[in-house]
Amino acid sequence: MSDLGDVTMSKACKLRAEEVEAGETHVWYLSFADDDGFRGAVFTIAYGFTDAVLKAAELGINPGGQARGWEGERPDDWPPAPELADVPFDTLLSREEIPGATNEWPS
Repeated sequence: MSDLGDVTMSKACKLRAEEVEAGETHVWYLSFADDDGFRGAVFTIAYGFTDAVLKAAELGINPGGQARGWEGERPDDWPPAPELADVPFDTLLSREEIPGATNEWPS
């Protein structure tokens, strides 16, 4: 699990550049929440957690709040489970739209 915390934008851009330079993408699951609870989730392909969060912001699908992320499979190895085969990428999802999500599932 990854969490940017209170990282400044210039630091985030530096972290993103380091991730891109490393050159390997993975599927990332991002979960957004604030004091009121779950705000949404995103599946995306990115070079790292910082790249995934900034990509979500650039696409207008970051609902705000704190972001947490879990690194998944390489894109060529996706999906890891049949129920994830049709999950939309780069789309803000509600809990009900996440295949197999439960209250115990990362959010």
